[in-house]
Amino acid sequence: SIGVLNPVSIDNIKLVLDLRNMYVLGKVIIRDMGATMFNHIKIGATVDVRTGEGDTFDKKTRMAVLAFKKIPSPTKELTDRIEIDLVSSWYFISSTKTRAFMQSGTPMNVGNIVKDILDRDLDADRAFQLDINDTEDVGHYRYQLNVKSQDFLYDILKYGTIQNLPVFLYTDLSGTIRLKGLYDFIHGTLTTEFLPMIGEATYTDDSSQLKKEVITSYSFLSDVSRSS
Repeated sequence: SIGVLNPVSIDNIKLVLDLRNMYVLGKVIIRDMGATMFNHIKIGATVDVRTGEGDTFDKKTRMAVLAFKKIPSPTKELTDRIEIDLVSSWYFISSTKTRAFMQSGTPMNVGNIVKDILDRDLDADRAFQLDINDTEDVGHYRYQLNVKSQDFLYDILKYGTIQNLPVFLYTDLSGTIRLKGLYDFIHGTLTTEFLPMIGEATYTDDSSQLKKEVITSYSFLSDVSRSS
């Protein structure tokens, strides 16, 4: 570990929420003063990102390093720049499994399967809360056959419905994984606090205050590492 980053080391932080993607995605660009950081960053290492408004940073979501690279400098600077791609850390928890989904021999609908998978797969990482709506689609016997859980979830989500409209599985900036229906968005039953746009919502800020608050929670420079 090389400790907590100095806020002045951060050039840019960007977070992206998208209802078509169940994970929060992010990108951070840092200046590696002294060229000492690069070899300590590890794929899968965790990053706690805090966000908020004004001086209040009351939301936290756990992310992890998905990829990183040095950014070539057009001049012979002594300070390297590193671009780090982030993803919700539960991306790395999902492993390849084979299992059947039923309750006491009864087929399960999409909402019940999503809750069952997340309850079991996230048991080792309680950084995330769950807010899974019941879906109204008819249950079917479904089998996850030697595929990763996120791929299986993507495959079955298209069969889930609430009020005969599609459902979305996404992670928000408060660290909550949510299964919600398009009906909830259309009829305003979801608060704007947890409402990413249907499409893509980008949160980016270069202010020193955001840098200062966010970086106090970074742990991606620790020795913790997980592989996919």
